[in-house]
Amino acid sequence: MKSKFRIASFIDRLEDCISTDSAFANLVMSSSHPNLRCLLRLYDEVCAEASQLFHLLISSADNAKETSVMKLQEVLVYESFIFYYNLLYPINETLTKIFSSESDSQDMPLYLNDALNEISSKRTKVIIERLNSRGLMTQLGCPADDEVRSAMNEIGELLPHFSPQFIHVNYYHSVESTET
Repeated sequence: MKSKFRIASFIDRLEDCISTDSAFANLVMSSSHPNLRCLLRLYDEVCAEASQLFHLLISSADNAKETSVMKLQEVLVYESFIFYYNLLYPINETLTKIFSSESDSQDMPLYLNDALNEISSKRTKVIIERLNSRGLMTQLGCPADDEVRSAMNEIGELLPHFSPQFIHVNYYHSVESTET
């Protein structure tokens, strides 16, 4: 197995270690501890750097079209990695560059897009289930605190295209980050 696939495998395994219920519960319970926050930041940075390295491997491939498509196709097995990679480097943009000519077959981009949509849907459901099981989705968008509700209403008026749930999550994280 080549190094590019070890990168994807490593990120998938790391995700499995961090996201187990017991590991995540311990991290959440001790989230105020600076070393654990550092661990979560480090995890984030490792995922971002691995995605960047993979992106460089795909972008600099000789015989770009065939090699890049083959790499993307083989890495689809590592769902966590490809999900996060797609967030940082949208695969649709890569496919547009690779298959820019009208004479190119459109079967492979369609296959890759379908696979990516399925992976994204599956990973999103897993993330939502994990948040629900930990009680982090209850009353999302409907805060009990009057001060928070007032602030959210103001933000909602200024930014009507954002959902109340999105505003609530971002408000919560913004307040939390200013407290640390």
